[in-house]
Amino acid sequence: MNFSDKIKYQREQNHLTQKELAELVGVSQRAIAAYESSGTIARISTMRKLAHALNVSYDYLKHDEITDPSYGIEKMDYIDEVNGQLGEKGAKDINEILEANRALFAGGELDEEAKDAFYQAVTKAYLSCKMEAKRHLDGKRKTLKRKVIHRCPYFRTALLLLYTCSKLSYEISRCFYEFKMYKRHC
Repeated sequence: MNFSDKIKYQREQNHLTQKELAELVGVSQRAIAAYESSGTIARISTMRKLAHALNVSYDYLKHDEITDPSYGIEKMDYIDEVNGQLGEKGAKDINEILEANRALFAGGELDEEAKDAFYQAVTKAYLSCKMEAKRHLDGKRKTLKRKVIHRCPYFRTALLLLYTCSKLSYEISRCFYEFKMYKRHC
């Protein structure tokens, strides 16, 4: 099923008209009609609103190969939290991080509370690392006036990424340890 089919099918399943869905999402009825019939794909921010309005996951709408509307729905609140603080790029990053870690749950029995605790820990670690990296680089920016870091945005981005990844790796390792301890006591 493609994006157009999913939008129409889920709208009908929720007993919504195009106009009602448009009002929930904050777009025109014409936009909903275009999503359903002409193959127009919504912007990422609109797709997130559509997912919430239709009670399906963002991943389900975005990826044609995903057929389960609830696939990934448990991580939507965390992605929205990051989106609110860091924007779409941050939301995309945390979605990729959480998706990459789904393999940890494959084949094992993990209750929703434990899964939620894991997602919360990873999201908290990601946000804390991003904020610390930003503060760290902002301080450096003041001392490195008119040096390479200002003239080369790629260098600055690479530096930020390197710093964030090292901090995130440490925080995720710590979260895994705490999570493992949590599971032993349950």
